[in-house]
Amino acid sequence: MARGLTKEAIATLAAVMRDAAAPHSARVRSAEVILDRAWGKPESSTNIRISQDVRDLSTAEILVALAALGFAAAEPGADGSEVVH
Repeated sequence: MARGLTKEAIATLAAVMRDAAAPHSARVRSAEVILDRAWGKPESSTNIRISQDVRDLSTAEILVALAALGFAAAEPGADGSEVVH
């Protein structure tokens, strides 16, 4: 159902973007959404600070840290521990 509204949604965004009477923030946001949809979101980087040497961390500890930052998925395991994948 939502995909069926794609053309209308893009047309609405384009109308807001082109409306000189619309608030600048709405026009800019509409333009951003259109560009992201057309070209994809720009790459981003993240700085991760770990108080200990990363070489001393186990793979599991690294995955848990990445999951906390949203770069890996974590879910409860059968034994109650976190399973990261």
